[in-house]
Amino acid sequence: MFISARMKKIQVLTLLSDEPNVTEAIGEMGLLHLTRAPAEGGTLPVEGPQSRQSETHLEALETRAEGLCRSLGIDTRETPQAAVPHPSIKKVEGQLEEIEAEVGTIIADRDKLNTERKQIEKLLHDTSSLPYIDAPLEDLANMSFLHFAIGSMTGDSASSAEKELGDRAIVLPYTTPFGENKVIAISSKKGRWALESSLEKHGFRRDELPVKQKGLPARITQLAEQRLGNLVGRTKEINAAAKSAAERHRDQLLAIRHRLRTEHRIAEARHSFAHTEATMLITGWVPAEKVNTLCETVLDVTDHRTVIEVRDPRAEAEEPPTLMKNHPLIRPFEMLVSSYSTPHYDEIEPTPFMAVLFLLMFGVMFGDVGHSALLLVAGIMIWVKGRGKIHDAGVIITFCSISGIIFGLLYGSVFGFEQFAGHEFGVLPRLRNARFLLALTVLFGVATISLGMVLNIINRLRRREYLEVSLDKFGIVGGIFYWGSLAIAARGVVTGGRVSVVAVLLLIIAPLVIIFAHRPLTALLHRHKQQQEVGAEGMFIMLIESAAEAFETVLVFAANTLSFARLGAFALAHVGLCLAVFELIEIVRGLPGAPVWTALIFVLGTLFIVLLEGFIVAIQSLRLEYYEFFSKFFRGEGRGYKPFSLKT
Repeated sequence: MFISARMKKIQVLTLLSDEPNVTEAIGEMGLLHLTRAPAEGGTLPVEGPQSRQSETHLEALETRAEGLCRSLGIDTRETPQAAVPHPSIKKVEGQLEEIEAEVGTIIADRDKLNTERKQIEKLLHDTSSLPYIDAPLEDLANMSFLHFAIGSMTGDSASSAEKELGDRAIVLPYTTPFGENKVIAISSKKGRWALESSLEKHGFRRDELPVKQKGLPARITQLAEQRLGNLVGRTKEINAAAKSAAERHRDQLLAIRHRLRTEHRIAEARHSFAHTEATMLITGWVPAEKVNTLCETVLDVTDHRTVIEVRDPRAEAEEPPTLMKNHPLIRPFEMLVSSYSTPHYDEIEPTPFMAVLFLLMFGVMFGDVGHSALLLVAGIMIWVKGRGKIHDAGVIITFCSISGIIFGLLYGSVFGFEQFAGHEFGVLPRLRNARFLLALTVLFGVATISLGMVLNIINRLRRREYLEVSLDKFGIVGGIFYWGSLAIAARGVVTGGRVSVVAVLLLIIAPLVIIFAHRPLTALLHRHKQQQEVGAEGMFIMLIESAAEAFETVLVFAANTLSFARLGAFALAHVGLCLAVFELIEIVRGLPGAPVWTALIFVLGTLFIVLLEGFIVAIQSLRLEYYEFFSKFFRGEGRGYKPFSLKT
């Protein structure tokens, strides 16, 4: 907590013959964040046409194994009951080919039966549209005197078309066994254009008739039903055979797929390795507390035929990856930190601060016992049933709801009601204490900004940036200006505008002058050491930038501090939304069915407040954290810890 997990650089030098076992052992532990091994001292990277060809072959075999599992209805998320074998890839491929040869015919026959069954079902569907046709289908399009139109149309449209056509055509609406509204329209050849035009105008959609079938529709339907019955019987037999094959080969197929996936991931990991004719070099980062575990496992796997070197991060040019390490209840908030940036390895890890401030700000804006209780129920359900980021979101919603309930008790608000039997039970009713609430939230902003500046000073000290610690606008000088300005402003309010000139010079003017001067002075000193001259144009640009930075310092501190007043503003907006719902309820009380309308408005209004305002309040809390807090100290620019793992 507060700092990321300490890392160590690991170099594993092992024999080529031991490398597969070493790599698999490392992958099973899931501890080593791989880095590209240095191709120096006679070592070469593990790349080239042969490795890419092997990787492509493994991917193709894995796809075949997954295809067999899907075809046999085997859930690939399951694990084999028997121990997973460790045969060679050539032997695995042979096992896969044997299973494919045995079940391939079953799968092909089943697919063929399913295709034929779908065709017959479509034919039955099409012929169900022709119950009144007592003529061979092949003759319908070639009749000398009559024109047929068969298709979909609503009953009202069919009646309208029939009235419009009059005696020029016959329109017969009916409903198929599938519940579809159809029509059969008949006219003379001479009147077919009028028929088609009228039908099109009333939304007619023509059906494609099964013209390849010969004979009467009733006879075609009868034969199709007989064929379908035979197919159903044969499908049951083939499905039973497929089920039997799945039971026989389930564990073997799952083991094969597991082995192929493992080998595929190992092949991808080898892109980071380097090798000589007899050895393989594996490098990466591992949490310091897990170094002994990894080393002991690798040595055991190779019977101590491995050289392992452990290095301190400070001795490496490469930056270590960042592993945020927090309590399980705080860990979900890492998702919010990562959406801004990944902390640098040497930075203060901001997740605990993020969690506390986010919950406080959410509670201040959303505080209501009833609304937060509804949100709490939803949060617990998501927490319990969700997985991954959905689970984390449920944890965050749950704690936000608890914060909302606590502040709701402070405000004395339950579903927007702040008075019960004419009495207020909260210690800080929002409407009567609006100014105090706004002032309190601004003070909260002062504390948050000050915390960000303190964390910035700590981060600068950890990076040994001593000059920036003193002169940065969010460093010691910036802190003197900020707190000095606040103290002088408070003094002015108390004394009616009388402030000390000396205090203004020391606490406001002097820090701004230092902030203005430190960049050009630093540049001059640096160039003097490098024996470089500074041109007039370069100095002028530098002075302009310094003046802009000093002016920005004043604006940033003022704007960031006042920005926290939105906490109080949204807290009051919550009351306003509730009052709007109550006003609507008052309007409908004199209408017929008033209890129903009252309940409906209250329920819909409550849902609107919980969903819409809950979302907006969460966004505002994030905005204040990102722009008013993180911007003071959080550099980011880190890379996440992503260990090589064979676990699914």
